[in-house]
Amino acid sequence: MASRTTNSSIEKLRERHAAEQAARLAQQRAEAAAVDLVGVAGVAVEAARSRRAAALAALDAEVVNAERGHDVALTVLAVLLGDDEAAASIAEVDVTAVRTARRRAPRDEVDAQVTAVRTVPARRRVGRPATRRQSNAEPSEPVEPGPRIVAEPLSAA
Repeated sequence: MASRTTNSSIEKLRERHAAEQAARLAQQRAEAAAVDLVGVAGVAVEAARSRRAAALAALDAEVVNAERGHDVALTVLAVLLGDDEAAASIAEVDVTAVRTARRRAPRDEVDAQVTAVRTVPARRRVGRPATRRQSNAEPSEPVEPGPRIVAEPLSAA
């Protein structure tokens, strides 16, 4: 009897040990899967940060170019008017913005813009071009006929 009880206890211990090993193995697999998931998510985060940094760098470059263009435009206006306050009033900015723009704007770009603005192209004649007149009977392009309207004589009734 003692051996049957001992054998049964040993069998239960083996089953319990096997169940504990299976649970431990399942826990290890779950932990490994979680570690893999964290790794994948970390890579995704780094990729998103990299894309954000690239997008911000591109937007920062756009802002720098736009500010430079604005500085050049303010400086050209101030040069043409000869007065910073008048330029500030017209551009609806503070006088200090015009003076700052004068300091920051590249001189060669300002000179090129001033020259371009001061160069007035020859005036062209407004209206029809000075070509030979064409007769109304002979249009230069074929005219498609529209709907034909026939007027009937009014009867005196």
